[in-house]
Amino acid sequence: MEFKILTDTNDEIKKLRYDTFVVERNVPEELEFDGKDNEFLHFTLWEDENIIACLRANENGDLLHMGRFAVKKELRKNGYGKILMEKLTEYAKEKGYAGIELSAVETAVGFYEKQGFLPIGDYYLETGVPHIYMKKEFTR
Repeated sequence: MEFKILTDTNDEIKKLRYDTFVVERNVPEELEFDGKDNEFLHFTLWEDENIIACLRANENGDLLHMGRFAVKKELRKNGYGKILMEKLTEYAKEKGYAGIELSAVETAVGFYEKQGFLPIGDYYLETGVPHIYMKKEFTR
């Protein structure tokens, strides 16, 4: 398995995100592919040149904001999401961020809580699906 940070998406990343968000979760394609990918770093896991997992992140003040987190459907529940979150956390700490923030789909809250994120506020609808703001703060 290989971890890479890319400055933009490629066809493999786009396909994984398309399959995860547009096909599985019915997110409109124009919302998923918002034209802002070049403003983010793309954290990725690969096996034999095939994408396993990806997410994108960029700076939001002293926090690293992450989103578009996807793991290949047939490989979920194998720890790849946890590995990618650990890599993101290492990067954020290394770069001096105070923490990481995200908008979590309701069904993923438990996963993020296991990674040290806390829900803040109330649920809200994003792309027609309940989400909640979550944050993981680092001790300095």
